[in-house]
Amino acid sequence: MASIFRQRYTVKDQNGKRVRKHSKCWYVDFKAADGTRKRIKGFQDKAATAQLAARLEREAERELAGLGDKYKEDRKRPLLQHLNDFRESLANKGTTEKQAQQVYNRTAAILKGCGFVFMADIQASRIQQYIAERRKEGLSIRSSNFYLQAIKQFCRWLVADQRAAENPIEYLKGQTVVDERKRRALTLDEISCLLDATAKGSKHHSLTAKVRYMLYLLALNTGFRASELASLTWQSLDLDTSEPTITIKAGYTKNRKEATMPLKQDVAGLFRQWQTDSNRKPTDKVFCRI
Repeated sequence: MASIFRQRYTVKDQNGKRVRKHSKCWYVDFKAADGTRKRIKGFQDKAATAQLAARLEREAERELAGLGDKYKEDRKRPLLQHLNDFRESLANKGTTEKQAQQVYNRTAAILKGCGFVFMADIQASRIQQYIAERRKEGLSIRSSNFYLQAIKQFCRWLVADQRAAENPIEYLKGQTVVDERKRRALTLDEISCLLDATAKGSKHHSLTAKVRYMLYLLALNTGFRASELASLTWQSLDLDTSEPTITIKAGYTKNRKEATMPLKQDVAGLFRQWQTDSNRKPTDKVFCRI
């Protein structure tokens, strides 16, 4: 049976006489589900403390009967602690460190911007408001959708990892991205002008003219994305065969599957000569910054 009381303690008055006093707050003494006695600080109001005692006693009885709240401890943990675990889980399932950190950063930005500290703080309308405010500051629709995807992925993980009973923002949806740019392939003349201008250009984005030339050349011949090309090491290129190829590891492709593509003999020859001239090791990045 739970009981409430005020602690008694002794102090000395101005005359040095010892005086017995009571604490301002009431305390609750109750038996937990594991059989141990617990003492918890209540309130200055006796009635409110009595209600707390009754609730603690009910929770202990439900836990003893196997009906306890299994999410209780996780709800007490700060969201940033869960977010660190989430980032680790992304890495464990094969997501690249860069991608895992990007999802972490976007989610952390929303948690901080919305003032969410614990799970109970997460509110869909507040997230919508935060994203709308970021949009007014210049954040694009595409980027705002990425932020929303990150926080939704985090909340789904909380449920899947049995840290939360439900996802409070499951119904939130991103906005439709309207791309008014007309996409088309470059003409042969445009490709020639691009490569000529690059070869004669200066260092840009920490890449020399030579590195940028070879980067554009490979991009035009393979269609690989920027992140895929950035992941390449020299051992990704098989240049000394009759049918040279280039391979992107599964962790860097869009569909998370290893991709191998043939290379033209003349392109392979240029890269073979470049590797020899620059004395690069197989493990070195092909397109390194300076």
